[in-house]
Amino acid sequence: MVRTYKRKTDEPTYSEEDLKNAVKLIEVEKWSDRKAGAHFKITLGTLSSHVLKVLNANIGHPTALACEEIRYLVDLTVTLQDWGQLNTYNDVLKYAQEYIEIMNLQSRFAGGAPTRDWYQGFLKR
Repeated sequence: MVRTYKRKTDEPTYSEEDLKNAVKLIEVEKWSDRKAGAHFKITLGTLSSHVLKVLNANIGHPTALACEEIRYLVDLTVTLQDWGQLNTYNDVLKYAQEYIEIMNLQSRFAGGAPTRDWYQGFLKR
């Protein structure tokens, strides 16, 4: 399984400041979308999504557990470590599986149980 993301397109040719300036000029109605896009070298789709504020915060595949569920697992492992119990990755996988069973959640893991790949993503999050 691939663990590093490779961008398929080139980096944008504009800066964050250019984008903000273009959106500001469009909102004040001094410039059209096309004129601002041509001047700052920003695509029309990007400009329109920023002007209309329809940015999608949930980009990518959803995680197997919600943020609050992940927070619970983190708090659990930290508490157990404070009590002197060291946790291996197998323990964290077991805690995640037990949490899903106790809370009657529909398992979103491939194969029904968390894997080492999920654990690596869990550590990054």
